[in-house]
Amino acid sequence: MSGVLALLSTAAGNPFSVAASNVSKTDTGFAASGTVTTNTSPGTTPTGGTAPYIYAWTKFSGSSVPVVSDATAQNPTWSGTVNSEVAEVAVWRVTVTDDAGAAATANITVSLNWFNLA
Repeated sequence: MSGVLALLSTAAGNPFSVAASNVSKTDTGFAASGTVTTNTSPGTTPTGGTAPYIYAWTKFSGSSVPVVSDATAQNPTWSGTVNSEVAEVAVWRVTVTDDAGAAATANITVSLNWFNLA
């Protein structure tokens, strides 16, 4: 699993971490640009802590094109209109907060690509 893993301890000493994987999607068509939507999720997995968990996705850096479908979903999708042969890449951060108020973060890279077949 790629991405960044963050490990924190809750007040009770129960280790709390979250892992997530990078997401990438390439589409093609007979146009200079097209809408690309990821069809895989980051596989966000919290470990430890106290369920239930709250998820918050924020853009950390990079292109403004990959837009998250639901910034509070455990495993959202991203989409955007992409020009041919210009990768739109952004780093997104998920902050997961457990029921006891402990938080853990992970960063992933989202990459969207479009290729004109004309």
